[in-house]
Amino acid sequence: MLYRFENIEKSYGPHDILKGATWQHNPGEKVGLVGRNGAGKTTLFKLLLRQEEPDHGQIQRSSGMTIGHVGQHLDAEPGMSLFDFVETAFANVLDIERKMRGIEHDLADALRPDHDRLLEKYSDLQHQYELADGYTLHSEVERVLTGVGFNDKADWQRPIHEFSGGQQNRAMLARVLLTRVDLLLLDEPTNHLDLKGIEFLEEFLQSFKGSYLLISHDRTFLNRAVEKIIELAHGRLVEYNGNYEKFLELRAERKMLAKLDELDRPESDETLATFKLDAGPRSGAISLTVDRLDAGYAEKPVVSGLTMTVRRGERYAIMGPNGSGKSTLLKTFAGRLPPLGGLVTYGHNVQVGYYDQTLGDLNQKGKVIDEVWDLDHNQTEEEVRNYLARFSFFEDDVFKKTRDLSGGEKGRLALAKIMYNGGNLMLLDEPTNHLDVYTREALEEALESFTGALIVVSHDRYFIDRVAENILLVEDGQAEIYHGNYSDLVERMKAGTATPALHVAVAPPPAIRPTPPARSAAALSLNARGDRSEQKKRERRIRKVEEEMTAIETRIAAAEEERERNDLLLCAEEVYRDGERMKKIQARNVDLKSMIDLLYGKWETLAKEKEESQSEGAAVL
Repeated sequence: MLYRFENIEKSYGPHDILKGATWQHNPGEKVGLVGRNGAGKTTLFKLLLRQEEPDHGQIQRSSGMTIGHVGQHLDAEPGMSLFDFVETAFANVLDIERKMRGIEHDLADALRPDHDRLLEKYSDLQHQYELADGYTLHSEVERVLTGVGFNDKADWQRPIHEFSGGQQNRAMLARVLLTRVDLLLLDEPTNHLDLKGIEFLEEFLQSFKGSYLLISHDRTFLNRAVEKIIELAHGRLVEYNGNYEKFLELRAERKMLAKLDELDRPESDETLATFKLDAGPRSGAISLTVDRLDAGYAEKPVVSGLTMTVRRGERYAIMGPNGSGKSTLLKTFAGRLPPLGGLVTYGHNVQVGYYDQTLGDLNQKGKVIDEVWDLDHNQTEEEVRNYLARFSFFEDDVFKKTRDLSGGEKGRLALAKIMYNGGNLMLLDEPTNHLDVYTREALEEALESFTGALIVVSHDRYFIDRVAENILLVEDGQAEIYHGNYSDLVERMKAGTATPALHVAVAPPPAIRPTPPARSAAALSLNARGDRSEQKKRERRIRKVEEEMTAIETRIAAAEEERERNDLLLCAEEVYRDGERMKKIQARNVDLKSMIDLLYGKWETLAKEKEESQSEGAAVL
């Protein structure tokens, strides 16, 4: 046992955060802690670190257990360089090294009477240094600094106080990763890392020999970094063996069993948010045209010469390293930032919705209810409150000052505003920032059913895999488009088959003439390539629709089989005599019927979409 929470209770004023939380962390376990925002995850960390004490219950800790965590404040000496700060993770080893250097200086005098004793002491220190991997210490610091994004070695000797808050946070993370402790506590460790940094952290933790407990809303990271999930729900801790995907499966099974068997309702704290994104009026076939665009500030482009066309219903994710210009490019698409060169043009009847990751569109001096009410004064207070309830703002929450909201609450409020306004071209800059895993899932479901065009900036790979069909990769001043989602791109890059998509500029339709002139072979070739490109896109759409239809058919078959089993159970005498159990089975059958009807409706919609795509292809041929 590393530590154990035993019936922990913790309250802040009238708010009960932990209500009988019990769980034990054993040596070697790599654990992820999940729960909605405000559930008490950080409170558990504070209790473990003795920064706070429980109101009731006990925390048992193994004797001498050491803990590493990223503090809230930088504890570096004035003038200390970035490299020296991270190197303090090896304070004991550095102390041995200093003693060795001192003895080396003394040993230079061969006539010293204590020469032999010093030589023996030096040999002992050298052995300790070797056992502590002192000879690889500097290379390890270099490896981790590079891994978390400090690629320029010139920065390593800069005073750490000169760096930004996000960079200092990365430096503190690097130092914690190198510290030799019994337990790592990592609270949102991916927050200030770009994708390369996150992937480095995943690899580091996969090979890490110790134990850790980490809080993260990054579901791909949880899938790759943990072997067990602890869900904090309704003040209690529930354990699930496996990564995040397995956690979802096991939690769903518990819920299903709870409906049929004599079990307590499983503790779950999923968001009550139910998002719906209306695309509004149908736009023209082309939503956005970008022609030789240079985007940036003060005549210093972060992206140069970008030409692309976004069609109605297409979905793009902009990805790239920190500082590559992803948000700048999206702001330029949204008209919030003028182009340095080139053109950004919206198509016919396009209505743009823009989500600002800085949440700058919120009035910090106003109230929650006013943020939405000010969009349409024809609404009644009851209508506004009912709308905000869909985003988990209940009762007196709607009268809170915006400035007093948490990051997650502000994120939900900003989403409420953009979804109220709607739009058929949605430009979303890091929309999952500050959102817990449950709210992210609600957002993904809304975007999956959105029929307009979508461009998102995000480092959430799980989110991108669900909502994007194309990747716009921004790096070193260039932007290239790849078909598929994030996982598709990674697989092709590993296989060496990733090639940017060929984009043919869309020209305005030619004037109608009674007899068109003969076209050159070059023009015919260009048109043929365009037709083949469109045909391939149609084929990809059809394949994706067919895959979704197959998945739905599988779910329908499973639900129908369950209904048949339940019908047989209802005929059994032991069930017939057990009125309570009979009611549960009947209620479950009602739920199954509703689900089957819903799935059939979705299947028919997909079948119609497939037929339309096939008809378009036949018309072209």
